[in-house]
Amino acid sequence: MAAQGHSGTNRNRVQRVQDVLGDPRRRRVLRELADLPTEQVDFETLADRVAQTAPTDRERLASDLHHIHLPKLADLGVITYDAKHRTITHHTCRVADVLALASEALEHTR
Repeated sequence: MAAQGHSGTNRNRVQRVQDVLGDPRRRRVLRELADLPTEQVDFETLADRVAQTAPTDRERLASDLHHIHLPKLADLGVITYDAKHRTITHHTCRVADVLALASEALEHTR
């Protein structure tokens, strides 16, 4: 029984990672954060970096980042988003964990 519970938990985690990383904008956010020399960035800098990668309305992008994408990444535990102070902290070790889960998910789909 314990093995099934553990397997089910892993499946749930993998599904959650797939749901969050299934969105190309969230993957772009993680790539931009990974390219930064520090683990913390202000919201406007991140929004500018993400906006440079694809043609989009900057205001809408900022709104989507604030209300949708950053909270989902924060819920996954990959970042900490301080909406009040408008800062994002990237957790390098957690990104590695998420990428490992994403790799596991890809193996399950093959």
